[in-house]
Amino acid sequence: MYKVFIVDDEPFIIEGLYDIVDWAGMGMEIVGRAENGQEALEALSSLRADILITDISMPLMNGLDLIRAVRKLQPGMKVIILSGYDEFGYLKEGMTLGIENYLLKPINLEEFRATLNNTVEKLHMSRVEDELNAQSISILRDNIMHRWLREQIGANEFRERSELLGIQLDKPLLLAGLLRA
Repeated sequence: MYKVFIVDDEPFIIEGLYDIVDWAGMGMEIVGRAENGQEALEALSSLRADILITDISMPLMNGLDLIRAVRKLQPGMKVIILSGYDEFGYLKEGMTLGIENYLLKPINLEEFRATLNNTVEKLHMSRVEDELNAQSISILRDNIMHRWLREQIGANEFRERSELLGIQLDKPLLLAGLLRA
């Protein structure tokens, strides 16, 4: 399940979002909500979310400032903006912040669902890529250690590859390599 956090200063918008989408059916769950950017930022500093749905114009901290701040905490979070303002400046700035879509209120339900589906698909592809990368690194680590144990790799080459792959060398292993070299 992908985790969704909703921010809007109009409580009826938040309530409506809970009801207009079959979140579980789309592979998502709402894990939090806030009525302004500052409240959302405080919550998201300790709560992980995959998708942020936020309004632009809110008290205390607007949506664009929230996105900038959240990107520092959770860089991979996907963001969808819901706004009552059809202003090119907001859209342009949102695009520079890497938003998934800028939807105008009242929300076009079909466009909203399509945006959510596309966002989930991107998140899924990102997770698959992360898993493949982790698996590839694991295979490389195993290969390096296997070559080391079979004395098929020199100490300097082993040390360089270990640093690159994040293999922690303890002193006995390092000394064994220096004695062997």
